[in-house]
Amino acid sequence: MRVAGKYHISEDFESILKANIPDYLTETVFHYTPFEGMKGIIEKSELWLSERNYMNDVADEKYIRQIVKNLLKTPNGIAFEGSLLDTHFIDKRPQYIFSTATEADVAHQWLNYGKGSPFCIEFYRNGLEDLINEFASNEWKNGKHIYQDAYLSSPVFYEDEYNELVTLFTKKYKDTLLEYMGELCPDQNKIKELDNARSDFHLLYDCYKQRGFYAEHEYRFVIHSDRLPEYRLKNDFLLPYLILKKNKLPIKSIIIGPYSHDMAMKETLKKFLEKNGYDNIIIKYSKLNMRH
Repeated sequence: MRVAGKYHISEDFESILKANIPDYLTETVFHYTPFEGMKGIIEKSELWLSERNYMNDVADEKYIRQIVKNLLKTPNGIAFEGSLLDTHFIDKRPQYIFSTATEADVAHQWLNYGKGSPFCIEFYRNGLEDLINEFASNEWKNGKHIYQDAYLSSPVFYEDEYNELVTLFTKKYKDTLLEYMGELCPDQNKIKELDNARSDFHLLYDCYKQRGFYAEHEYRFVIHSDRLPEYRLKNDFLLPYLILKKNKLPIKSIIIGPYSHDMAMKETLKKFLEKNGYDNIIIKYSKLNMRH
């Protein structure tokens, strides 16, 4: 069954997130970008969501398959390994991601994502969620809604937090999913539980990374969509992406990178923002001192 709209996670999953991830309900998130990225975001008032399979740090699907293998083990040895990924339980549409962080002005982010003259854009999280909801809801032709996008937003889970969520998911939904895989007809309560399982699974499916990426503290906005993407060249290959556009993006502040504290940069940036209708944005300098 293809889901349209937001994936709503269960209360059990949410309680683990609140207990283990302090920034789960953070007010703002941060997007580090080179000068050209910041300039394009402000001038065009748009965000680009990159297709997941083309990102440098995408988690190998073997981790997802291992979850399925563990989840569907049965005492009598009947194997359903992999089959869950081959059904309509999984949303197989391309995933498009806008990546942010929950920490501002940290050295590794400047080094990794701020080549040249970098900036860090602080967004209101709820504003980004509203923007994605609006995008997912609006695509009509001849009075018919021609796309049924699904979406979610969440912190990324690294192996420690992830393992706890997988354990909870397995304990909570194993019987329901075995019944589903056995092609039996669940009652209405089981259908509701299956919908909950689908939402919780997609949280795991969309937002997992290996432990080595933990320092990023990533907060991810994800859309599952069949829309025809745009393409841009990155590292000598074509990267598909979707464009989210708004008259005014939900930006709170911009941090100028740590390589220069020239006052002229701040004054010029202020004029640039005013010219493009962003006259209430706070401008800050990085508190770090770093060399290129």
